[in-house]
Amino acid sequence: MKKILIALIAVMFVFVACENNNSILEPNTTSSIKPNVLLTNENPLYEIMSIALEDTTFIQLKYSKKLTVDGNKGGKIKLEYKYKSKENKLVKLDAVLTIPKNAYKGELTFDMIFDLENYGLKFEPHPFTFDIPVILDLKFSNIDLSGFDLNNFVFDYLDGESEHLPYDKIKYDLEKGDLEILGAQIPHFSRYGWTRVK
Repeated sequence: MKKILIALIAVMFVFVACENNNSILEPNTTSSIKPNVLLTNENPLYEIMSIALEDTTFIQLKYSKKLTVDGNKGGKIKLEYKYKSKENKLVKLDAVLTIPKNAYKGELTFDMIFDLENYGLKFEPHPFTFDIPVILDLKFSNIDLSGFDLNNFVFDYLDGESEHLPYDKIKYDLEKGDLEILGAQIPHFSRYGWTRVK
């Protein structure tokens, strides 16, 4: 009888734990944040989603956001996120993903998964190729750039041979700890980030 009672309690514990969506390993960063969706006067087909989040209580290595955009209309997604680095510095991430009109057909739900340790990101689902490349602006502020020889690094595709991504500009400020890529043309979803020039 005692064994049955213990087994019943164990089953109830597992059931309650599975019902709880909050994880102590991964913070729930989306529960109270809802994107602002605005239509601009310049282009009523453009959706601008502005999301500002802050997490300064713990160190984590990844931050992700699930988004849905209609590829026929296009859109512009703006993300801001603050977190503490391993060096106990408050780091700010700013990202803008511009999806041109007719970049793909219909609605697409995708994830942007930011690598907060190596200053890159991964798009899911992959592989997914665009009819027109999407444009990425990505900036990390207040990071430790002492280990980087920025003359030997470039922002590129990381899951295979270099694609020599076209971009408008790379900017960095060693004193402020700013690292930024502007106008990177992303032809397909995969993993992108800083890599040594090959």
